[in-house]
Amino acid sequence: MPAHKSLLVKSGWKTASRKRKCYHDPKHSIAKGEDVLEVAVGMGGVQGYCRTCGQTMVANAISRLQQMQSPN
Repeated sequence: MPAHKSLLVKSGWKTASRKRKCYHDPKHSIAKGEDVLEVAVGMGGVQGYCRTCGQTMVANAISRLQQMQSPN
């Protein structure tokens, strides 16, 4: 039997290896060595988000998954 398809895209917390900008808010900068949420997009692309924006995204995703788990 084939494995079930995941609803989650490839993503995870990493340590920034260089200074970068947050994809959600370019005013937020991510310094080398800080946590960055990397989310895979398209054909091998990755978008990076600062800790503040990333934590909000994770909280929103958890909330949506909980809503999906108990349909009305």
